[in-house]
Amino acid sequence: MTSGVIRSVLVIEDQAIVACDLQRFLDGTGYRVVGPVGSPDEALDKIASDKLDGAVVDVKLVGDASRQIPEALKAAKVPHIFINGWALGPIPEQCRERPLLNNPYDYRSLLDALNGAMAGNTSS
Repeated sequence: MTSGVIRSVLVIEDQAIVACDLQRFLDGTGYRVVGPVGSPDEALDKIASDKLDGAVVDVKLVGDASRQIPEALKAAKVPHIFINGWALGPIPEQCRERPLLNNPYDYRSLLDALNGAMAGNTSS
């Protein structure tokens, strides 16, 4: 993070080990992690109820059955990025207009993409 303000980031990831790793890393960089949450319903509840400054979203939780997640984030004006743990496979259309990090990604890339999204730069 670049400022002294603590910003909250929602982590939407269904694999516990990945979610905990993301939480540990983001907490260590000065963000306050909301969640992590592992289901579309939990994510939608947090988007509706919490003050969020950003979000990190697992692509596989944004499939056809849960396309409401990116729509809800956009409606709430929450900058967000997507992470993709799968090396292959189609990327949901609603994920194509935001930064996407494919596995393996490094923490520096994750932080750069998140900071860029929160600063209004979605080309990260």
